[in-house]
Amino acid sequence: LLDLKANNPITLDLSPDELSLILHNYPNCRLLRIKAILNMEHIRTIAAYCATHPQLRNIELKCAPAGEISDLAMLRDYVTSLNLSGRNTFSATEIEYFPNLTSLKLPGDRLNYFPEYSLRSLPNITNLTVSGWGYNNHDLVSIAKKFPNLNSLNLSIYDQNICSEAIIWLAKRLTHLNSLKVHKENMTVSELVHIATNLPYPINLIIESREITSTDLVRLEKLANLTKLHLGPSSNFEADVAAFRSVRKELGLPEVHIIQ
Repeated sequence: LLDLKANNPITLDLSPDELSLILHNYPNCRLLRIKAILNMEHIRTIAAYCATHPQLRNIELKCAPAGEISDLAMLRDYVTSLNLSGRNTFSATEIEYFPNLTSLKLPGDRLNYFPEYSLRSLPNITNLTVSGWGYNNHDLVSIAKKFPNLNSLNLSIYDQNICSEAIIWLAKRLTHLNSLKVHKENMTVSELVHIATNLPYPINLIIESREITSTDLVRLEKLANLTKLHLGPSSNFEADVAAFRSVRKELGLPEVHIIQ
């Protein structure tokens, strides 16, 4: 793994020669992670390295806030992970531009920019993160149609437009799913219990909610799917968590990672 990050928040502050030297110091690199804006010289340098190092076939890329995705033409066959969350706008064709994409991060308030016909099914994508405002239940229908082979789904929901029934419906449609993370600020403990007890098959369930606190853990003791909880603040957190873990250990259930 080679991780390239910008020293300032945006631009990769390296000359093409400096970048080339860094790359060639890692002749066996299999994964290149880039969290910076690339200029055309950077792109040409990375493409030249890829052409002579066939073991590098995975590039994780966080796209620039603006600019044309087509500028990345020389890297399109190598990009397997694409983060579009920082972009002001993007189109369906920009996502479809990368044929080997397996991991995608989208801002949630952009999902409704896609008419039903505009984004074809992308069966190669197995890891999807969607975060932001503006969700509704119809967006989950779009996810089920356009990303049918997900094994990991991360939903960060900042408003109240998604109901627990819609999340259960989505999990039932995504038959390859093994990890579901839901960040919903106002999710109640009753919603969590409803989701966890109605999942169609074993799924690692990660929940983040400020509405749920450690005092609610007594209602979650028997939920086998839970793997991680991020809870709202509570004055009795340590004692509540200790009691919760003790009960789950007696029941033979997996340990849950809990933070507040």
